[in-house]
Amino acid sequence: MRVHVTGFEQLKEAYADCPDFGRIFLAVGDGPSKEHSEYCMTEGYLFHGKRLCVPRTSVRDFLIWEAHASGLRGHPDVNKTILALEYQFYWPSLKRDVGHIVSRCLT
Repeated sequence: MRVHVTGFEQLKEAYADCPDFGRIFLAVGDGPSKEHSEYCMTEGYLFHGKRLCVPRTSVRDFLIWEAHASGLRGHPDVNKTILALEYQFYWPSLKRDVGHIVSRCLT
């Protein structure tokens, strides 16, 4: 399976040191892992199921703001922003992070 993840190349370098994904990245990097069976590695990117794992970088905040404040949807509430992100991305504190950032939105 060929995967093209445009604009996220820096994620590959951040996985190993990420408190959320470091151990998983190293375990899955050696091949399938029984302990982390819901994760897989494709072309250097870590996936949780079919969702791209996003390590603790500023990319998380960027994705939240993009899902919340851009496009024709306006400024959806916390739950709609979470749903938009959870469709493609994964990180353990996604819901909490979205709630924190959306609560700071003045619009």
